[in-house]
Amino acid sequence: MDAALLSNMVKDLILDNDSVTLRGLGRFVARVEPSSFADRGFTINPPYRRLSFENAEGDDRLLEERFVSLAGDDAASASKALSEFIAEVRAELEDKKVFVLPGLGRLRATAGNNFFLVADEDLDIYPEGFGLVPLSMRTKTETPEEVAAAVASLEEVIAPAGPAPAEPEVAEPSEPEVVAPEAPAAKPRRKGRWLIAASITIVVLCGLFFSGLYALGHYAPDFLDSLLYSEEELQYVKMLW
Repeated sequence: MDAALLSNMVKDLILDNDSVTLRGLGRFVARVEPSSFADRGFTINPPYRRLSFENAEGDDRLLEERFVSLAGDDAASASKALSEFIAEVRAELEDKKVFVLPGLGRLRATAGNNFFLVADEDLDIYPEGFGLVPLSMRTKTETPEEVAAAVASLEEVIAPAGPAPAEPEVAEPSEPEVVAPEAPAAKPRRKGRWLIAASITIVVLCGLFFSGLYALGHYAPDFLDSLLYSEEELQYVKMLW
């Protein structure tokens, strides 16, 4: 019996059970943690299964039964060997305050010999969560340079391409001409310029708006959060930070 074998047995058993008891030491407990917010509320972490260790013992005999099936000895001899090894684990915890379980984590002891588990970061005991990844709710914000380039491109598109083509000449009638007052030539031109100016103004205002949001996100995130969330949502998000 060694630490690697103990780790493998616990890890296999905890996949299908919520707790695994180590007689004379405590028990491993697995709980599903719900989704949570991170990154100031802009990221949603998926649910996961967290492994911890409690000093209280359970009433299951899963570990003993698994060890007996692996050892191939009679139940009494296997149970005795397992109990002796767990006693050694407890003695090392009380003396050195740490016991390494390869592939599972580290059992540690406080000054008062309360035991707890520091699980490995890559420990995966939640097969139902396969493929779940954190979801970011941040959207891409254009930089001031990108906004300026977009405005310049828009100006090129809506700028007049050149002088308007001359209207075809119409043959004058033989009867006496009646000269009508000419329509002011400046009005269509002014109207076109007004549309161009209005379009450019709208684009520039949009650029300033998004640039302001970008600046607020970097230099005044708390103020921006107050615009995005209600007071109750802000309190909840701050609790998650």
